[in-house]
Parts: sequence; C-alpha cells; structure tokens
Amino acid sequence: MTVLAENSESTLSQKVVTPSMQRGAVYPNDFIGFTTKGLYGGDSNSDITIATLQEPLRKDFKYNYIQDIGDIKGYADAKVMERVRKFGAGSGYTEGIVSSVTFSTPYGNIPAFPLCTLSDLLLINPIEKGDFATFGDAGSYIVNNDNMVVGMLLGFEEGFAYAMPSKNILKFLQC
Repeated sequence: MTVLAENSESTLSQKVVTPSMQRGAVYPNDFIGFTTKGLYGGDSNSDITIATLQEPLRKDFKYNYIQDIGDIKGYADAKVMERVRKFGAGSGYTEGIVSSVTFSTPYGNIPAFPLCTLSDLLLINPIEKGDFATFGDAGSYIVNNDNMVVGMLLGFEEGFAYAMPSKNILKFLQC
C-alpha cells in the first residue's frame, strides 16, 4: 500500500502512476497500482487516497525511500521539540520542530464529510525562515532524525504545519 494526497480525480480502482500524469508519467510504463480508499476534507479533492501497489513494480521504484531523506526504518511516536523532516511535492525538502503533539483544528466542510475537529495532531514549526509546507505537500511523511515516520502532513498555515501521527494513520489503514 501507498498513500497519495490531494487527488481531484480520485475514484475507486483508478489507475495510479508515478510521478503523476501532470509531472510527465505515461501509462502503462509508469503504472504502480490502483486506488482503494479515500478520505475527503474541505473540498471535493481526496485529501488522503490509499493505493494498492501491483507487483512487479517498475524496476526503478524503491519501497520505503524518501528523496533527500533516505531509507525509512519504521514508525515512531513524535516527541515535543523533536527535529523532523519531509520532502513535499510543493516545497521539496524542509526541516521543522514538533512544538505540540496535542494540536487541534477544524477540518472539512462538505456534505459527505461535515466540519469536525481533528485533535492530537502534531504541530510543526519550520527551523529556517519560511514555511515547513506549501500547496501540494499534503500526504508527505514526516520523518525524525532516526528516519522513522512520525506522521503525515495534513495541512499548513503561515508559520506552521500540522500532521496526523503515525499511530492514527496505521489505525485508519487497520495495520
């Protein structure tokens, strides 16, 4: 399984390619699997889409690897004041500090997914000037210095970003 983000055309059993079609992928050469599940947020786009990967994948596709970060070793709980990193489609590689593991924010506002409050999120502040995340980064894994995934980016505001902790993602995926 892999997790995709902000897919405006997400439907069940949709073919998935990497990189995205908008970034030059060609079907069937870049085919990796089919979508199987989605979670919708504040607009008609799927905020989180789960895809089942097909075997064999392209020879150059590498599991458990993030560009500019390296091989992923597993999952861990984030800690306050822990240094974290991510590689997003919009902003590329950025670093931040977890400033809270109990952040709450309103989320969603469409008929199928009414406004609710997400709680116990990771609040991440950028280490350097600028933002930790930007448009296109949702779904990026948040990784600590031990290359353990501590969360998945959900959204951002000026000066901070928020992420779903790994344990909540695994529960959603029933892993």
